[in-house]
This record gives sequence, structure tokens and C-alpha cells, in this order.
Amino acid sequence: AGFLLRNEKKKLDWKGAQKMMNNPMAFIDEVKAFNANEIPDNTLKECDALIALPFFNYETMKGKSLAAANLANWAINCVKYHKIYVKVAPLMAKVEEATRTKNEAEASLEIVMKKVADIEAECQRLEDKLNGAVAEKERVEAQAAACLEKLGLAERLV
Repeated sequence: AGFLLRNEKKKLDWKGAQKMMNNPMAFIDEVKAFNANEIPDNTLKECDALIALPFFNYETMKGKSLAAANLANWAINCVKYHKIYVKVAPLMAKVEEATRTKNEAEASLEIVMKKVADIEAECQRLEDKLNGAVAEKERVEAQAAACLEKLGLAERLV
């Protein structure tokens, strides 16, 4: 399984596996760095065939070697993860696109809301100015009416 997931075309036997695991720390680093998101289809088919074998599971392998059991478990889980990832990746891309679109729309909305707030503030300022002008007009009209009344009284006196 390790050979297959590494997409190697070499002979798949125990000697090759021992050579692959010759440097345990390098092998562990390689296993940790393995990208299960990108498993070629032909490799996946070969792994599926190996995983389908009745002995290729954690419990059976544990009887032979705990290390082999854990490696088999890792390979099985990598394949399962990849199969799920292939289905989920397009959905994640759609989520990213929708999030980007939402963020752009929110930024545009914020610009529009600022413009609306500025316009509302300008409308309020103009309304206050209009109310002030109307009050001034009424005051001037009242003063003119008072003056006309005084003028009428003055004319009656004269």
C-alpha cells in the first residue's frame, strides 16, 4: 500500500518495503507529508484492489506486526479520505466562491450604506434649513402684519 500510495512502479514485496523503510525517521516524515488529496486514479484502483483483500485490515495485520497493522490502517484511511475529499472538494470550492461573492457584496453594501447615510444627513441638514427659513418667513410675516396693523391705527389717528 505504501508503494502504491507513493505511486511507485517498483516490485511490491517485503524486501522493497524494508528498503523503503530503511531510514525510519525519513519514512515517517514521508508518511506525514503524504498528500491524500492527490492520489492518481490508477494508483487508487490498485490500492482498492489491495485493500479489498481479506487480510488487509488492522486486526489481521496486528497478528503479524503492529507496525504493518498501523501502516495498513493509514493506507486504508488515506484512500477513504481521498474518496471523500474528491466529493467534498468541489463543494468547498463553491463555498469559497460564495464567501468571496458575499464579502464583495458586503463591501459594496457598506459603500452604499455610507452614501445613504451621507444623503440622509444632507436631507436632514436641508430640512433643518427649510424649517429655519419657514420659521423666519412666519416671523417676518407676523412682523409685517403687526406693522400693517400699526400703520392702520396710525392712519386712523391722522
